[in-house]
Amino acid sequence: ILCTQRPEQFEWVKTNNDEIKLITDKQLIIGGFEPGCTTYIGRARQGGETAVGKALADNLPIFAGLHVTSNGRGIRHTSFEVLAFNPKLASIDVRTIWENN
Repeated sequence: ILCTQRPEQFEWVKTNNDEIKLITDKQLIIGGFEPGCTTYIGRARQGGETAVGKALADNLPIFAGLHVTSNGRGIRHTSFEVLAFNPKLASIDVRTIWENN
């Protein structure tokens, strides 16, 4: 469960095994630990549903990608979305703007 007072600053970013390392303008959300690689929170469409899992980066190409489970089996996606925090997306309190006018 991810709780925040600023949900508007989180977004899902489309990526793949090669491009995940090129995302530098946002902070990818760490999603656990795997020896020898960085683990992020990822998701992909699978069988008409959204599957959430661990996106592995910085490791051997045979292990890179989004890993999810379905019906007791592990499935690896090479194209997926990764959860990111964007500090540039600041919320605006409309009440404050209205009161100052």
